[in-house]
Amino acid sequence: MLKYARAERVSLYHYLNVFYKARKLGQTEEYKENEEESGKEYEKITRKMFVLENILRQRLGYVPHRITDDYLARYLEEMKKGKHKPMIIRQKRRDEVKSGS
Repeated sequence: MLKYARAERVSLYHYLNVFYKARKLGQTEEYKENEEESGKEYEKITRKMFVLENILRQRLGYVPHRITDDYLARYLEEMKKGKHKPMIIRQKRRDEVKSGS
């Protein structure tokens, strides 16, 4: 979802910029409404993107810079691999095992 939110945000920023430049070049206010609407949508998607990033930060401990299909495949593989380890519960502390007590 974050991948799509980032792509949508880039697209909205592009539209916002185009309407701003068109309004400035034409020296008219006819594009102002479109610019404001794009700005509102940009802010809305930015807020949603931040929510998604915060969820990832809580669960992964970081926010990936780029989310690709390869990244997702590796992450899924790591999740599967981690589930097949046996659970080992130590009976003694490590320092006791080393000293031979």
